[in-house]
Amino acid sequence: MHLDKISPDKHVNDRVVLLFENGEKVNCFTENVADFSLHSDMELDDDTYESLLAAIAFSRTRRRAAAVVSSRAISRGELKSRLMEKGESEEDSQAAVDRLSLAGALNDSEYAASIVRHYAGRGYGKGRIKAEFSKRKIPRGLWEDALAGMPDMSERINDLLRSKLQGKQTDKMLLKKAADALYRRGYSWEEINDAIRRFGDPGAMEE
Repeated sequence: MHLDKISPDKHVNDRVVLLFENGEKVNCFTENVADFSLHSDMELDDDTYESLLAAIAFSRTRRRAAAVVSSRAISRGELKSRLMEKGESEEDSQAAVDRLSLAGALNDSEYAASIVRHYAGRGYGKGRIKAEFSKRKIPRGLWEDALAGMPDMSERINDLLRSKLQGKQTDKMLLKKAADALYRRGYSWEEINDAIRRFGDPGAMEE
């Protein structure tokens, strides 16, 4: 494969366009040019050409991964899936994730803890938080430790019940609606029933 010319990419600063004798054009990053000592009027054997394409693909994957991580917190699994959805290979996606993890840019434990703080702060229970863990591809082995940092939500449940019932504790239909609303927010029936018992006992509410 004969490389005729290397031209600057007008749209991306650290990228060039490789123009081959057969008319093929390949977008290439400057790091790949340096790694392969590329220059105009150069002959590449088949193995070198394939290695170059693989290196370019991985450079692209790493840049996509870095762009995602710089824009928002994300888990290793979620990032890998997103890269593959963009057309990156599983091997390159995993390698990019591993590199970012080693650099400290990805940390599933810290991310899980931040999810707990965020959703607990908004008044959600463990059930909702576990659903978020699953959605965001947090490894199950990290769930227990992350949830251990969850604050006591008893007062928050009391406040939610109070706002739903509006002083009508004896209205069974309203009480059921309030309980269902708490369940949808991720609280267990045990937590909900305990809260209802506390709510019906003014002395318990003061403890």
